[in-house]
Amino acid sequence: MGVSRTFPLPYDAHSGFTARRYVETFAAEEKLEDDTVAMSIIVSELVTNAVVHGKGPVELTLRHERGEVTVEVADADPRLPNVRTPDDHEHCVGGKGLLIVGSLADRWGTRLSDRGKTVWAAIRTANP
Repeated sequence: MGVSRTFPLPYDAHSGFTARRYVETFAAEEKLEDDTVAMSIIVSELVTNAVVHGKGPVELTLRHERGEVTVEVADADPRLPNVRTPDDHEHCVGGKGLLIVGSLADRWGTRLSDRGKTVWAAIRTANP
């Protein structure tokens, strides 16, 4: 049986910082320290997207089961994220968050709910 924790996040510029602290605590509790950097980068990108492009409230769920960690970020905006190709933003500073998530995660995706959407990413862990 897996472990799952859900955390409400402020809908502001501090959400990414708060989410990374939750990741660090969760990783320590679950003995996933080797995966903390990837998890922190993923959560930063997903939370930033939720705050910049979504609607509050924002919620973070961290799940560890069967050798995999899933990071889920939910917000109240039902619009799915727009994934751009590298050519679209070759000279732009932003717009690469989901490309970064995709490069770090083993798989990722989105799902709609009656409250908005959830963007999630899963990585295999060094510690099953």
